[in-house]
Amino acid sequence: MNATAGRRSPLTVISVLLATLFAATGLTVLASPANAAEAAAPQAADRYLGIAFSPSTLGWYAVWSSNSNTAYNDSLDLCNLYQSDNTYDCVQAGVAKNEYLALALSTKNGPWGSWAASTATTAGKNALAWCKYYGGGNDCTVEFNESANS
Repeated sequence: MNATAGRRSPLTVISVLLATLFAATGLTVLASPANAAEAAAPQAADRYLGIAFSPSTLGWYAVWSSNSNTAYNDSLDLCNLYQSDNTYDCVQAGVAKNEYLALALSTKNGPWGSWAASTATTAGKNALAWCKYYGGGNDCTVEFNESANS
């Protein structure tokens, strides 16, 4: 191996200069395809789902929105308008943010339950469990189970 300090090849000098330039300016991070893809991918906007139902008619109304207050208020207002048979007795059953929202109702005596979760299965099972817990028993059924991102 030749250890004498002699003339270096132009390719080696250019490589060292480019490596120094990239390290000094942080360009190595931008050159990575994985980081460029992450930086270019836009973050999805939050989606909300609100549901309200009428205890007298067991009718319900769901609203999807990009705003939690809109999902909450509009589901309640539209339920009273279209599902309450002019009794205006709708109650807000829940709002979910980027999750599934399930509503279980008992057709026999009025208990209900709702739950928001990351999966439809979990949301449905827990809504059903709360309906049964509050006295609905085997008359509870899951009436609604949808994603806020639908």
